[in-house]
Amino acid sequence: MNSRERKDIRGYIGSGVVFLFVILLLIFLSWKEIPNSNNDSFKLIVGALIATIGAAVYVLSEKIQTR
Repeated sequence: MNSRERKDIRGYIGSGVVFLFVILLLIFLSWKEIPNSNNDSFKLIVGALIATIGAAVYVLSEKIQTR
């Protein structure tokens, strides 16, 4: 396995981890309520994480299509 293939595999794993993390976070939030004192900060953090899911899905789908 060459350097390029190892880099690609790390990209797949990283994208998969981000995707899984966001899904698990959304599931967690369906059961727990965030206190009003932390509500705005938490919304900013969750929004940033959800924005990264597009890139994660792109990387995963692009690599699957090329194989």
